[in-house]
Amino acid sequence: MARRVSESSVRAQLDEATRLSRLPAALSALDDGLLSPSHARALADGVTEVPPGAESHFEQLVVPTALNASPAQTRRRARAVRERLHPLSIEVRAARRRQERRFAFEADRDGMAWLHLYAPCVEVRGAFERVDAAARVLASASHEHRTIAQIRADVAADLLLHGDVQDAPAESHDSHPEEPDTPDSPRVSVRRSTQAPADVRRSRRDAGRYSRFRPTVRVTVPVLTMLGRSEEPAVLEGYGPIPTAVAEDLAASAPSFVRLLTHPETGTILSVGRSSYAVPADLRRLVQLRDVRCRFPGCERGADRCDIDHTRSWEHGGQTSHDNLACLCRAHHRLKHQTSWQVSRPPGAGAELVWTSPLGRTVSDSPDPPF
Repeated sequence: MARRVSESSVRAQLDEATRLSRLPAALSALDDGLLSPSHARALADGVTEVPPGAESHFEQLVVPTALNASPAQTRRRARAVRERLHPLSIEVRAARRRQERRFAFEADRDGMAWLHLYAPCVEVRGAFERVDAAARVLASASHEHRTIAQIRADVAADLLLHGDVQDAPAESHDSHPEEPDTPDSPRVSVRRSTQAPADVRRSRRDAGRYSRFRPTVRVTVPVLTMLGRSEEPAVLEGYGPIPTAVAEDLAASAPSFVRLLTHPETGTILSVGRSSYAVPADLRRLVQLRDVRCRFPGCERGADRCDIDHTRSWEHGGQTSHDNLACLCRAHHRLKHQTSWQVSRPPGAGAELVWTSPLGRTVSDSPDPPF
């Protein structure tokens, strides 16, 4: 009553404070100004359901990353560590959460509103990829004046209101999903065929202009998990750990596989196999899988939407090798080449990049640690 807020708001704040009190090192860093409130909230969410007594281990694995990362990167790392320390398997938790799926409407001001979909991550990621693929094709038209965010919103509304929702054509087993930016990148098709070829053609003709777009998602599955000799979870790109059973179900209908050879202890990618004779394509894939995102500090644009940049410029003797390449989004790629920002790689520091601002201040960026 004194604060003039609802009981549910106070309850949520108290719950967050209780969880954060389990992390004394994080609280100290917050008091010293080394962590922002957004970082602290990410850590408080991450420590949820971590067994009592494992908090110090959680802090050792997450807080050092948080001190040099954005809140989004901190939240992703905290989620991965929580997955490792959680007493229940991800399959059990995913089955419970699936029962909570829902679709909600939220009014906003100025004649606008939100739609919220809470559903299994693979389905939601696939839905986003389908909308995004259609939006990017539309955005490439010379007469298009809308932003990519506006086009995504229009495509999603169009699909829900007028699109092929009820009788959407499924991909046949011998068809291929819409090609992503990197044509030979690993793909897992979310949809399965339930129609004969003639039915597919007929439904495509009547389904609407977005029927040809199909979701493309990337899932990394440890080979020992696939063989039933490990409980390490699979990882959905852009999300994080997912139940192994879901990954196996996706792999059963995957149109292609890309073999990843990783170090058994560190998880570092050593090889991407020889699924293609084109060496640049293999190297591009390796760098994308290593970096995951744009390597400018704090940028969250996915690696598959980034340029591959030579840290040491080609014209200055830089080599086209994994230790001289990094993913940069178009904006930060231009920043590197068209402003006085500079980037370098410390000797022996692996994939770490050190950025120097026009004022001479430095900040380092490293790929997210392996799960």
